[in-house]
Amino acid sequence: MTEWDDTGFVLLKKPYRGAYSIIHVFTKEHGKVAGLIRKTSTISSFANIYVFYNSRYSNGLGFFKILNCKELWVHFMYDLLKMKMLDNICNVLNFVLPLNSNESEIYDLTEFVYNEIPRCSNVFNLYQTFHKKLLELLGYGNNPNKEHIVAQINNMLNTVQSVA
Repeated sequence: MTEWDDTGFVLLKKPYRGAYSIIHVFTKEHGKVAGLIRKTSTISSFANIYVFYNSRYSNGLGFFKILNCKELWVHFMYDLLKMKMLDNICNVLNFVLPLNSNESEIYDLTEFVYNEIPRCSNVFNLYQTFHKKLLELLGYGNNPNKEHIVAQINNMLNTVQSVA
């Protein structure tokens, strides 16, 4: 049985059967983790949460209990640009981060963006800085080119196919 508590950000929330939702949470100590919550929990993407997680199996889908939730979007819900930026950051992180891997530098970058968005006047600059730094942390360096990225993706796919 696996149990822990941690702080994190909600990257994705989607319905699952009748009474549950599947959420992907990007946590400080455990990386991106998928789990179930009851549908009565009213959280949205990019919410900063403190969660308790338990699972019967170390690699199975567990259950989250939200202990504390701080919604960021309520500070600028009429600013469509900031809302779209938050949505895009969640989608990008959910896509590029593997499950159950600790990415502490990427978490720190995400936390920095989370704290800067409410008081940021130049959203485009913050958004570009986030993506540039994310590419660096993922190993694509300062000058990502299409061929290099395609080669990296093909290597990852070949590795996954050889394991399967």
